[in-house]
Amino acid sequence: MNEDLRGYLEEFEVLQARLRELDRKVNEGQRKMDELKASLAILQASIDRGEKLVSSLAEEKINWIERLENFTKDEANLLGDCIISATFMSYCAPFPSDYRQELIEKCIDKILDEEIKMTKKFKVVDFLSSKVLARKW
Repeated sequence: MNEDLRGYLEEFEVLQARLRELDRKVNEGQRKMDELKASLAILQASIDRGEKLVSSLAEEKINWIERLENFTKDEANLLGDCIISATFMSYCAPFPSDYRQELIEKCIDKILDEEIKMTKKFKVVDFLSSKVLARKW
């Protein structure tokens, strides 16, 4: 019976050692899984940011295309707009607003007579400054 007990104890020790080894492997697997989950979360956040960036860039591309179209239109009207602005700066500043408006209208009529392109509904303030700066005034 002692030999049977000894045999069982040896078998128990072997099984206990195997159980410890399996526990170690389970813990190592759990640690790796936790690391992979953390990496996955980081990668998912990167993918989300990348998708937002691509979406924003697509929207920005549309804005740049619109700006380019506006720039092309503005470029065609640049000569007439510059003539009106130069007239305003040179001749209109010291006069009252109603007389300035009359001078600008005469200048616009002359530009149209000469068939020089200009912006429709031209405003000197919009040409000489930005809308943001004009609002600050």
